[in-house]
This record gives sequence, structure tokens and C-alpha cells, in this order.
Amino acid sequence: MDSSTLGSMFLLLALMFVVVAAKDDADWRTCTQADVPIDLQALCSQTEDSKACMKFLSAFPESRAARSLQPLLELYIKDMANKTEEAKPLIALLYKKQEVRKSHMCLGDCLATKINDVSKALAAFSTTVDINDKFIKMDHFLQRFFRVNSYYKCEDKCPITSASVDEITLADKFQALWNVLEQAGRIDAHMFPTEVDDDDPEAPPLPPTDLTGYNTDTSS
Repeated sequence: MDSSTLGSMFLLLALMFVVVAAKDDADWRTCTQADVPIDLQALCSQTEDSKACMKFLSAFPESRAARSLQPLLELYIKDMANKTEEAKPLIALLYKKQEVRKSHMCLGDCLATKINDVSKALAAFSTTVDINDKFIKMDHFLQRFFRVNSYYKCEDKCPITSASVDEITLADKFQALWNVLEQAGRIDAHMFPTEVDDDDPEAPPLPPTDLTGYNTDTSS
């Protein structure tokens, strides 16, 4: 066998490898219906916490049969909605106690604003009929939300030592919501990998970048 024949065979094998690899990627990267269920482990490996992602998705039998990202993202949307609804009674209680005690609340105000931002965004995109439009809006919101909140953290701006037990509980609830948002954001980004423009009029508004409007005076 001459060198040209060997070279041709090597090239053919290389091309076959690329095709197979591309098909494997398509199993979880594409938002269209695939021939086989999505590889959840490969998908979750793209998130910050693959174990948490697997734990979440594995809890739903339908996720193992999913042949596109759409039903998986719908699960995340439902969980986001549940977590924001769970936080609302605690937020109401915090403000009620604040009014009675005439006290200042930095951490609670900050966290409540962030949770309400998520709740409003969910109300905007979760009811969108067009599937692509729904997940594009979701992706745009999450990109902007994480871009701001990656450097603007309530715990960094508000002294934990002055926070009440209820505020700490709300912080735990927000962290659980944040984890779900992060997973959904990474998965949604594979459907729409384009980075959102902050000047896009169709994009949800940016959350506040400072503590303007929050009272950081912890004296009572």
C-alpha cells in the first residue's frame, strides 16, 4: 500500500470521527427533535455544578426521555416560578416586621428586589406562545441578570451581622433560586449562544448596579 493510499485512508477515518463527534454533540446541543434522548450527563457537564444539574433533571422521569432542550428548560421555568412564589410570603413578612419595628433593612430589601426581578421576567417570557421567542427572552434576561449580579451581591453590600434570621432565611432561598437560574442559563445558552446587547430595547431591564434606593443605615 503506497503512501498516497494510506493518506487517503487516514483522511477518511478523520472525517468519520468528526461526523460521529458532531452527531454526539447534536444530541444535547440542538433545540430540534433528535433521534435519541439527550445525554443529560453531557449536558450537565456544561453547568457550574454538574451534580446539582443531574440531581435536578433526574428527579423528573420526562427529562430522561427528552429529545430536545425545550422540555428540560420548561422544567427549570416551573422550578424558578415555584421558588419565587415560595419566597414571596417571607418577603411580605419581612416588610411587615420592618413597618412594625420602624427598623432599617438592607439585606432583605436587596434580596427582595432581585427575587422580584426574576418573578417579573418569568411573567414576561413564560407565557410567550412562540417557543423560540420564549427561550430567547429567557436567555437575554439571564445573561443580563448574571452580568450585573456577578459583581453586585447583596451579602457584599449589606452587613450580615445586622441581618435578621428572616433575612438570612431569604438569602438561603435566593441562593437556591440562583443555582437553578445558573443551570437554566447555561443550558439555554446552547440554544441561543449570541451574547445579548445591553442597549437592545427588547431585552429586559438591567437590575440596579448599586445600593441606590436601599437603606444601609442599620441603626434603629
